[in-house]
Amino acid sequence: MSGLDCDRDLVISLLDRTAGLKVPFTLNCIVTNGTMPGGKRLVWFVQSGGPVFYKMSEGGFCVMTKSKGTILMSMPLEAAPRVRVTYRDTDQMGHAYYANYLVWFEIGRTELLRFMGRRYRDWERQGVHLPVSSCWIDYKRGALYDDLVRIEPRVTAISRASITFSYDIVDDETGELLATGGTKHPFMSNDRRIARVADQMLPELFPES
Repeated sequence: MSGLDCDRDLVISLLDRTAGLKVPFTLNCIVTNGTMPGGKRLVWFVQSGGPVFYKMSEGGFCVMTKSKGTILMSMPLEAAPRVRVTYRDTDQMGHAYYANYLVWFEIGRTELLRFMGRRYRDWERQGVHLPVSSCWIDYKRGALYDDLVRIEPRVTAISRASITFSYDIVDDETGELLATGGTKHPFMSNDRRIARVADQMLPELFPES
């Protein structure tokens, strides 16, 4: 373990930028270096009872917060997936069809897992699936033809048997929030039974286990 000096203001700005958090806290120090699946380097910063966040070797920052059973893992804006709205995506009023947002949610969570060093198709080959058990969307302003949409996914809750993602859909050029929403997924085996394997599939989200 190693303790290194860190800039508190920089850390707070990173928390705010990557996860939308504005949390006053006293920064402790870097605790340890490590790797994620796929060989990605990470550096853990820890505050007792507060935010846990780390820097990827590629230069982006992610945030993980554990508080009252809630975990948040996000990806840096530079890595967030983007989608250009085509005519095929729009309805008669010229707005992106409302169901497309669910497709963008799927892209978001798949790319968040990929960023964490996982590929969902590999989980399926191992017999682990994430069907959607519930979903919700709050529309703010409709995306229009040729808009570049940024998908900002995050993990907001996890147990050994299920995981919940939340999403912000943002106009990438203006920064305007277009929609927010979420999806909840049980971990399920090939025989369609609940599989309590989240701590095996995403052990970094169970730092106390």
